[in-house]
Amino acid sequence: MTSSIVFAGISILIVARLLAVRDIEAVIAGSVSVVVLGSMVWFSEFWTDYVLPFGFWESKASDHGNPRQSGPAIAMIGWALLLVLGYITYFG
Repeated sequence: MTSSIVFAGISILIVARLLAVRDIEAVIAGSVSVVVLGSMVWFSEFWTDYVLPFGFWESKASDHGNPRQSGPAIAMIGWALLLVLGYITYFG
């Protein structure tokens, strides 16, 4: 529950900053990015079941054939990319 609140707070700050200093295309791109990253964090099982098997990751993963174990890694990547997006938004 706390991680959801933190994620939502960071997302709101990113979109608010984009609204304040960027044009509408950047706001739309930032909002879509936040939604995709949110799906990586909250719906990592969907990513492991349906997205992961389509790409390069599945054949090269150490848990090939059992992608369920990749859920926490996908969620971590989503968090890391959200923090990078926030850094770029405020300092880039």
